[in-house]
Amino acid sequence: MRQHAQKTMSNLCEGWPYGSGLWHKGAARSSAYPPLESGRVRTRSPRIDYPCPGACSRAPAHMTTRHLDLGCGRTPRNPFQRDEVFAIDLALPEGVDPARFAAVNLNVAPIPYPQAYFDSVSAYDFLEHVPRVLSSADGRTTVLPFVQLINEIWRVLVPGGRFYAITPAVPSLEAFSDPTHVNYLTLHTHDYFCGDAPLGRAYGFVGRFELRRSERALLPEDFVPDTRLGWARAAKKAIRGARGRLTHLVWDFVAVKAGESGGAAR
Repeated sequence: MRQHAQKTMSNLCEGWPYGSGLWHKGAARSSAYPPLESGRVRTRSPRIDYPCPGACSRAPAHMTTRHLDLGCGRTPRNPFQRDEVFAIDLALPEGVDPARFAAVNLNVAPIPYPQAYFDSVSAYDFLEHVPRVLSSADGRTTVLPFVQLINEIWRVLVPGGRFYAITPAVPSLEAFSDPTHVNYLTLHTHDYFCGDAPLGRAYGFVGRFELRRSERALLPEDFVPDTRLGWARAAKKAIRGARGRLTHLVWDFVAVKAGESGGAAR
């Protein structure tokens, strides 16, 4: 029986000296082996060096991810489900962790975190409260708080970091009704911050974003980024849009930073 099995495998491997590891007298031989005696079959394959099993099974080290929510009140949002959540608002609510919650007026002050510190930043119903133009402290010139805020958001994002914002937009009445709304965004405002040559360069914008979305938002669905709409919700959005009832704009930007790694959207 053994001789029969050897003969059968020898026939199957005729002219195929590598894949099965079986060698016979008519097949090409590796130079690593001495010549075989006539009629004999070698049943041991060449040695293969495999990596250490531990190296194969070891998972890559987990990198802690961070999210920053702007103008959030007591409850910061975490739309991308990052490991750590930070927040900024005008006042520090009671009971929050001051290490994660900063009280800062972003109309006149920068974001108090280092460059490339966050994987994502969000702003829900916040951008409409940021003035476009203010007088300087000495009254001799003007400053552009909205442009500077977008600069700061770009600065603190890692390459490929996401900026996600939802805000009331023109021509919806919600954009104008609240007396604290001083910034009116349209479907074309993103052109000042996105693309190879953002129009905001003329006003001091130094960053660059890649545009993922700038469109009318369907709420509450678009409170969560990358939500896919089924046919029923897509139809609802189309009907609301035709009736002028999509009151908010959704922005989804990706930070582009030349010469730094990690440019793909996170």
